Amino acid sequence: MDFLNEIVIPANDTHLQVLKFVLFISLALFLPYMGATIGGTIFSVYFNRKGKNNRRTIYYRFACDILDKLIFSKGVGLGLGVVPVLSATFVYMQFMYETKTAVVGLMIVSTILYYLGITLVYKYKSNFDIEEVVDSLKSVIESDKHEGQIPEEVKEYEAGLKQVKSTFGGWGLVCLIVASLFFVGGTTLISNPSAWEHASPIIYLFSIPVLINFLFFICASLAFTGIAVLFYFFGWQGGIKDRSDNYKAYVKKFAGSLAFYSTIILPVLFLASFLTYHTHAFSSSLFIIGALALGTILLTANFLYALIRNSEIKYSGAMFYLMIATFSLMSLKDVSAINAALKEQFHKVHILAEEYEKKHNKVAVVDTGINGEEIFNAKCSACHKFDQKLVGPPYKETVPKYNDNVKKLAAFIYNPVKVNPDYPAMPNQGLKPKEAEAVAQYIITHLKEVK
Repeated sequence: MDFLNEIVIPANDTHLQVLKFVLFISLALFLPYMGATIGGTIFSVYFNRKGKNNRRTIYYRFACDILDKLIFSKGVGLGLGVVPVLSATFVYMQFMYETKTAVVGLMIVSTILYYLGITLVYKYKSNFDIEEVVDSLKSVIESDKHEGQIPEEVKEYEAGLKQVKSTFGGWGLVCLIVASLFFVGGTTLISNPSAWEHASPIIYLFSIPVLINFLFFICASLAFTGIAVLFYFFGWQGGIKDRSDNYKAYVKKFAGSLAFYSTIILPVLFLASFLTYHTHAFSSSLFIIGALALGTILLTANFLYALIRNSEIKYSGAMFYLMIATFSLMSLKDVSAINAALKEQFHKVHILAEEYEKKHNKVAVVDTGINGEEIFNAKCSACHKFDQKLVGPPYKETVPKYNDNVKKLAAFIYNPVKVNPDYPAMPNQGLKPKEAEAVAQYIITHLKEVK
């Protein structure tokens, strides 16, 4: 994907640090949102199919409520789903500047599939609202003493709506799961430089490291989904209203069991994921962050055990925020692994950034007939030399920081300010702007000749 180098520029050390922070924030927002979206869609589709023939069952009601509680508005989906994965993709493009690897390609495919999947899931959710309208219409018709028969058109529309809804939900779920596989593949590959050149994208997606990390993400998504159901159904703002005790007991048992069994599997997959890292990715911070993440997982499992054993739903809030912390630590762990694995790549990118800056910041000065050398000899040579300390510092130490930018050096010569406390402030020489530019051009050009 050489064309990508045309739309990004190499980042220097300062910009790389900012990009690492952006990557952390993007992952910390994206992972819990997408985990809840995937888990919520899985169980909404499953329970919708169990209750599709009778929308008055607890299965159908549960499918609706999961969507209402876990699948937020389209704006939230854009802000916590699409935008963060786009940001992560852009960061990876910057990190992998001028490398031959499938990392960016995997992330781009992932972004497209996520967008498509989220769009289909929202279509699926909107059809539930339409079904509610149809149910209301049927209730009105059935209650009418004179027109008690439901028209065939309504029945046909309802049947078609069910089919379309199932299609949206099923394909939306498939897109999200496949997108997650590509996302995990890109994140796994970027921290393994030894596989960059020879890794075939499709084959690498089914390698042991990717599959372990993918299973960990899916398992974490299911655990977070169960905990989110407990939190939003029973803890958040007093919990759900107008639901039978039988319904609440079923939801509590299902969500609690799902969260508990998924959580107790997480430590095994989490430790296995460390074995997938290339040795270049290891660092002391990686192990510290990993230990903290493992601690939050185990503490969450302990709360879940108390909930199942004693039905202590009051811990749902603590478990919810512990899982948010776990996802944040997972994000920090990935950034730490990438930071350690890409040290050599970051150094190359920084060098390219310096070359790019010199090339594009160099400003040519039009010859105005002003002799910069004469002005230098008259105004500057008494205090400055190119390679020796005099009253002022040698030019070989100070001029390189301007990266051949004549305009910047001329601005300093025209209106000097004190910079180095080891030297006296440079007095204003009373030059005109064009004269300052001529002197700056002479100094930059002559410095290259004397090196």
